[in-house]
Amino acid sequence: SFDGFGNIRTVELPDTLIGIGEYAFSECKHLRAIELPDSLRFIGKSAFTQCERLVGLRLPRGILEIAEQTFFFCKALETVEIPDTVSSIGEQAFAGCEHLRRLTLPASVKFIDKNAFALCPRLTIRCIENSYVFKYCLANAIPFEAVTAKDL
Repeated sequence: SFDGFGNIRTVELPDTLIGIGEYAFSECKHLRAIELPDSLRFIGKSAFTQCERLVGLRLPRGILEIAEQTFFFCKALETVEIPDTVSSIGEQAFAGCEHLRRLTLPASVKFIDKNAFALCPRLTIRCIENSYVFKYCLANAIPFEAVTAKDL
């Protein structure tokens, strides 16, 4: 819907929105802020690809997955709040997020596709000890901080 609208800086979405389609905001290179409504249930593939100035956002409870390339090359992205309803993270979902420093992944995450965090040189993932995410980080040499469930 807004794919390639390079001059958009902020977006306000209605409280009744259920989904954001594939490529909806891709290449909105000046998009800095977007508040996602609590009614949101899904975000399509590559929805925010190359939103180079997007700094942070909070995913609402009810989001079940982070689709492939959702935040692909969002170079300025520093923070993403991920709710404990998310169970999977798609291929290259956060690839190229150069400024992403710390990401807390809940125990509900049971699948992470290949290269989900490729080219994220500053990233440390905070996860529950012995969880799927913990084992994923070990297997893929991703820096992590393991905590107990009560500390997350």
